[in-house]
Amino acid sequence: MNILKNLYSINSTSDLLVLKFGLFISLTFAFVFLALLLGSTIFSLVHFSKAKTNNDNTIFAFSKFVSGLVTKMWFRFLLGFLPMLGSVFFFTQLYAEKIPSAPSAMLIAFILFLLGLCSILIYKNLYKTENVNEITNTFLPTLAWLGIGLISVSSFILVAYLQASILGNKEGFFAILFSPSAILYFFLFVSLSFGLTSGVIIAVLNRTNEGIYKSYARYFSTYSGLIFSFLHPLLFVLIVLSTPVNSLSFLYFGISALVLLLMLLTAIQFYYSYKNSKAKTTSIVFLFVLLISFLVYSTNISSEVASKKEMLQKHRVELFS
Repeated sequence: MNILKNLYSINSTSDLLVLKFGLFISLTFAFVFLALLLGSTIFSLVHFSKAKTNNDNTIFAFSKFVSGLVTKMWFRFLLGFLPMLGSVFFFTQLYAEKIPSAPSAMLIAFILFLLGLCSILIYKNLYKTENVNEITNTFLPTLAWLGIGLISVSSFILVAYLQASILGNKEGFFAILFSPSAILYFFLFVSLSFGLTSGVIIAVLNRTNEGIYKSYARYFSTYSGLIFSFLHPLLFVLIVLSTPVNSLSFLYFGISALVLLLMLLTAIQFYYSYKNSKAKTTSIVFLFVLLISFLVYSTNISSEVASKKEMLQKHRVELFS
């Protein structure tokens, strides 16, 4: 995909900073949107199946509520489409030479994202009725599960190539995808997607008194969020321990400490909401956005440190050869 290479000419340090900052912002919002889209759709489908099995319109109403968390047009465009497009553009300009398969892989991720998003949006047509008994269509839930698969693969590609940027991995597409660091980071992404979705549900419920599902929704979101909040630090510690030595720095460890602190704060927020049903906190969503942004930044830091050490080593070899 040579068409994606060198669309932006790097002539100075400021040009490079523009690309790096653009990549950081794009990836942060792209991962937030992907996490919320993945988590909300899975929650919606699981509760639709539960409502259908138990003939429960309360659970069905909650399923409908969750399915609409990320389907507003402006939200999809500003926090979904544009950040994904920006991630493809900025990553390709920065790493096309370092990782030859990056342009093709990022384009594939973007196409899968669009197909997955369209599938999930079509699925929302399932909720034109308020009575779960009136739904006989089995195609739309199947289409939504397909959308989840496409979004998952798209997210996996983003995560894998972000990790590959640390080592400048020039191996093939599948070798990059199934590297241990990529798999670990993807598990963390999935865990964060469920935690973020639970936090968004709590925040939305705190701002409205409507919905026959509110009592159930609050219990489910606080309980599930609390469970996943304990999984986040375990996965992140494994990621830190598996990070290559040549990409470590004091700044990386400092950012990692902040990530763990934010994970602790989200766990405290979930526990507080779980124990106090009248709690009105909405800051948990902000904490998750900060958490994801620091995770992206820590990876960028590792990539830069690895590149600098590789350059120093190369110059040293050339000097003494």
